[in-house]
Parts: sequence; structure tokens; C-alpha cells
Amino acid sequence: MMDDRTIHILLAGFLGALLVGAVVIPTQPFSGALAGHALGIAGGIIMSLTLVYPFRKRILNKKGKLNPLSSHVFFGLAGPTLVVLHAGNNPASLIGIFTYISMLLVVLSGIVGRFLFKKVNRSLKEQKGDLERLRALLDRKRDEVGARELETFLEAKASLFASGEECRACEELHGVALSVAETEHAIAVFDRAKLMFKRWSMVHLYLTAVLFAMLAVHVLVTTYYGLRWLP
Repeated sequence: MMDDRTIHILLAGFLGALLVGAVVIPTQPFSGALAGHALGIAGGIIMSLTLVYPFRKRILNKKGKLNPLSSHVFFGLAGPTLVVLHAGNNPASLIGIFTYISMLLVVLSGIVGRFLFKKVNRSLKEQKGDLERLRALLDRKRDEVGARELETFLEAKASLFASGEECRACEELHGVALSVAETEHAIAVFDRAKLMFKRWSMVHLYLTAVLFAMLAVHVLVTTYYGLRWLP
């Protein structure tokens, strides 16, 4: 399984290919030549391997370690990197332009989903762990305070003019209770964010469907009008 460092290197390679493709590599004659087509074909094949992950997840119901996301991320960055180099600095046809834009949108949506969803999910787990510890602490603090003592303390808190002896245990209980409430609110926010990113994954899926439809049209049009690199 790839770590974050490897993924960052792949992402840097993709961004570097974008720069090289936009500035250095001319569309003609490279994209239509043997080397250009080889890069495009290899990139398309590698990109098609990204479909293995959703197939195993949604059809075979394999999740977690049985279907690691790392391979999906690898193919989703390596394939487009080759396609960017194939396209050069100006895609030669309207279909090529649409395919190129679709690919960039898929990669962008995948990057956003991969990094932000992971961060939200990790924060949610941390918040739930904190909540368990705070609730346990709240139960202990509650046992240290008598009912009458707590009632007097709360009345003093509710009134600006109320007076009474300082209750340190009550103050601590009150502080822990506020922390529990704040953590519960944070968890609710992260839960909503996690739901939003699940919907975002559907956007990524639809964009992927559009990409491969455009890619199929691009291949058919290129084949129909002739492969210029063939003798």
C-alpha cells in the first residue's frame, strides 16, 4: 500500500507533466507520431485500470484492505500523466479537447476527495475518541458532586446576583460538560462533512463515466481518420 509520500510524488509528477506538456511539447508532430500515440495508448490503458477499484467495491463488495485505494490513486495519476505528455500544448481536435478537460476534472475531483475525505474521516475518529474519554471523565466528576451542591452552583451560574461558596468540583464538572457538548457539536459537523464527501465521490464517478465515453469517441475518431504514425 502506498504511503502519502509516494502519492505526493506522483501528484508532483502529474503537475510537472502538465507544465511540460503546456510549455515544451508541441502537439504537432509529436502527438500524431509513434511516440506520441504510444504515450496516449499507454496512458489510456493505465487509466482504464482505475475502474478495477470501483468494480471491486460496488460489484464485488470488497472494501478496506481487500480493495486498497492506493492502486486506484496510482493508476489515476500515472495514466493521466502520460496522456498529458501525449496531448502536448494544444490538443489537436475538439474531441481531444473535451477528453483532456474531462480527464483534468476527474483527476481534480479525485485529489479533492482523496485528501479532504481522509482528513475529515481521521478528525471524526479523533473527535469520537475524545468524546468517549470526556464522557467517562464527566461520570467521574458527577460522582464527586452532591445533588444539592450542584443545584446551588447552577443557580449561582444562572443569576448575576446569586452568591454562594465556591465549588471547585462543580466548576470542573461544568467545564467537562461544556467540553462534551462542544465535542458532540464538532462530531455532528464532521458527520455532515463526511456525508458531503460521499456525495462528492458520486460526482467523481459521473465525471469518470464522461471521461471514458469521451476517450472511446477520441479513439474511434483517431482510428477512423487514420493513424498518422503508421507507414
